[in-house]
Amino acid sequence: MEPLFNIAGMLTAGSSLTAGMIYLLTGLQKDGEKVELIFGILSLSLFVYLMLPPVGFTVVDKAPYSNAIILKRVFIYAYYILLPWYIGLYSGYRKKNVSLAIGILLAINYCQMAFASMDSMKPVWLLVALIADTMILIYGIIAARWQIKNSEKSAGRWLMAAMIIYGSLLIPALINNLGDNFFAKWIGSKIFFPFHLHLLAFIVIMSIRLRERTSEKFRLEKELYSTDHRWSLLVRNMRLLLLELDNSGNLRRLNPYAISALAIENESDFLNKNWFDHFVPKSEI
Repeated sequence: MEPLFNIAGMLTAGSSLTAGMIYLLTGLQKDGEKVELIFGILSLSLFVYLMLPPVGFTVVDKAPYSNAIILKRVFIYAYYILLPWYIGLYSGYRKKNVSLAIGILLAINYCQMAFASMDSMKPVWLLVALIADTMILIYGIIAARWQIKNSEKSAGRWLMAAMIIYGSLLIPALINNLGDNFFAKWIGSKIFFPFHLHLLAFIVIMSIRLRERTSEKFRLEKELYSTDHRWSLLVRNMRLLLLELDNSGNLRRLNPYAISALAIENESDFLNKNWFDHFVPKSEI
């Protein structure tokens, strides 16, 4: 099992670095979205976790933990703390109290892990971690269902697929922990934590979906620009006085024909002036 985990770890690290750099830079742009920024940060957190020594997943998991393991796990906990926030932003089903509760539980759990003085304490903090992971699973499935029913069906299905993979690997981990390493003994392995293998699938699935989302956004912006351009041409060539006034009657914009018909030499001199005070006879106001 250990070679499989090492291969999966390196593949996950590469995917996380690529996704993290792309979406962190995209999210930091002026027109970037918060969902892209959060996804970029959690992807890079996962990359750092996998590249800190010992490189890859933490195969030897025995308390008390070294400072290297404690530092390394800061970043995997950061990933799971950010995950419910990402789910809320992506799906539109935002439950801040749920995300905060999961974050607080994981922060407490990290302290339990870091200060575990003996290996007999491991089942306690590991069970708390699995409870937090289960909360993320439930929240993710509910958010995906809500998204499918209320907004974007395609986007919701992508999230649902990611959460199904997440859950299919979490359930064996729960059974293994509650059953005194049931699966580990069954397959004759000293280690058994297939749950972390969902990370690669999640990063790849969400990266593809966010890329499609960006393409859709670009297509809609292009269509909007084309529509605005055609409308601007129509307004520019229309032989009617077209004016834009604010609620107080101040002039905000005129079309070329209005400028010509009113014999206006400098448009800026008339902008923000009251239309009724300067252009309309008092008898007709």
